[in-house]
Amino acid sequence: MTVPLESGAQFMTFSGETDTPDSFGIPSTGGIEFGGVAGARQQGCSFQSDGTFTDGSGNPINGTVFLGSPSNNSTAGAVTVLANRRVRRYYYSRSGWSK
Repeated sequence: MTVPLESGAQFMTFSGETDTPDSFGIPSTGGIEFGGVAGARQQGCSFQSDGTFTDGSGNPINGTVFLGSPSNNSTAGAVTVLANRRVRRYYYSRSGWSK
């Protein structure tokens, strides 16, 4: 399924942006980091019927999706996905991440 990002949002990080408090990593490009690997994992990732998040081999995996609008660095945000069925939303400002 394809879901378009609205308002010019892109998968990205801004210069100087730091990792979220969950510390799953910050990608060098592209705004997506799962299991310490930048970008979409080759074997895929998915939520399982019990709510856990796994890689394509069925191993539990954590990661972060960073979003923003390139023309406005105040739009920096991130969503962390934890293997244990939790998702956290963060907003970024010059003083760091907040929920």
